[in-house]
Order: sequence, then C-alpha cells, then structure tokens
Amino acid sequence: MAELGDALGEARASRGRPAGVVRIHAFRSAAETCLAPILPAFAEAYPDIVLDVTLDDAVVDMVAGGFDAAIRLGEVIERDMVAVRIGPDLRHVPVAAPGYLAAHGAPAHPRDLVHHRCIRWRWPGHLMPYAWEFFENGTWFEVAVDGPLIVNDKEMALRATLAGVGIGFPVERTVAEHVAAGRLVRLLEPWCAFFPGLHLCYPRQRQMAPALRAFVDALRNPQANLPAKAGSG
Repeated sequence: MAELGDALGEARASRGRPAGVVRIHAFRSAAETCLAPILPAFAEAYPDIVLDVTLDDAVVDMVAGGFDAAIRLGEVIERDMVAVRIGPDLRHVPVAAPGYLAAHGAPAHPRDLVHHRCIRWRWPGHLMPYAWEFFENGTWFEVAVDGPLIVNDKEMALRATLAGVGIGFPVERTVAEHVAAGRLVRLLEPWCAFFPGLHLCYPRQRQMAPALRAFVDALRNPQANLPAKAGSG
C-alpha cells in the first residue's frame, strides 16, 4: 500500500509535466552547434520527454517524414513553416593548405577557381555537386568548380583540404581554428557574403503539443528555459 501511495503521488506530481516523443530532423552542423550543447540541461528539466533526432543534410518534407521540427539553414525552409532564428548569419569561404598554394598559387577572382583543384560537396539526394556561390555588385553568382574529389560528408572534405588535396569551401566558423593556426588560408573574402544561418522550423498549428513547446522554448532561449547548473558546462 505504501508503494502504491508513492506511485500515485509521483503520478500526481508529473501530471501537467511535458511528456512524449519529439521527432527532430537536423543538419549535422546544426546538431553540433545548437542541439548538443542543450541536451544535458534539457534531459534534466524534462525527464519525460524523448528527443528522437535524425541527423541528415538532406532537405526533407517534414510532414511526410513524420517530424515535429527541423533545424536547417534559413534559405531552405518551406514557406508554410514557422521559422525561428537560433544562430547567426553564416558564409562560405574558400580555404586551402599552404602547401597547395605553394604548388598551385591562389585564385585572384572566384571565376579563377575553374583552373584550380577544388573539393566539391554533393547535397544528399542531388545528382550534381553544389555550385559555389559568390557575391559581386549586389548579385549572387555561381562558379561550377572542378577537382579530384566529390564527397557528401563535410568532415571528409575538411580533412582533404587540410591534406592539400585541393581548395575547400566550408562555412567560415568551422575552420576558424585551422586558419588561426596557419593550417589553412582564407581566399577570395571580398566575394564571400553572409546568408541566413540556422533556424528551428515546425509546421503551423493551432495548439502545439507541450513536449514540442518545451523543446522550441529551450532551443530559442536556453538560458531562460533550462537549468543553469546543467547548461553551464
């Protein structure tokens, strides 16, 4: 009877506490920068919520895939979605290892990249590699680069760039440490403009499930909505 009383007490205490599964689709870079840092505090604050996270750089149909929310770049969010900015604007910048530049020289203009060995990246589900985008005179333009390597994993592209295989085109903040250490050199910066960074998006709905609301609030403002003790590390 005592154990039953304790169980009933716990049930009453948890009543009204957000619970359930929240299915999330996230770009891999988004999971590293926005999602992973809040996980300890979120698990402490909401022990009855399960975050079911799929890491994938493809742009999927959230509703058809059964996802409650997604974390992706602002430029690939469907118009009928609610989008909440959770990160700063970003930009891609060509980078190369000093050894590559010593052997092949540096491009003076983005269009010179067609004469260089470039490390290309393919969006999941796309046949052709991503065409590098630059900004000049108020207009974006593309350069269809070529080179010895095409990958669908940005970490592999970075390793190849560091090894001198060719010129890479990463998001600038992901290689800041390598640039500061002299392992990589930034190129063509005057033509590299910022674009909308990471956003949390979810379908418009009249009444949001409490578990999803807790996740949205935590990601938008973790300092205000998560325990300081767990989130401070």
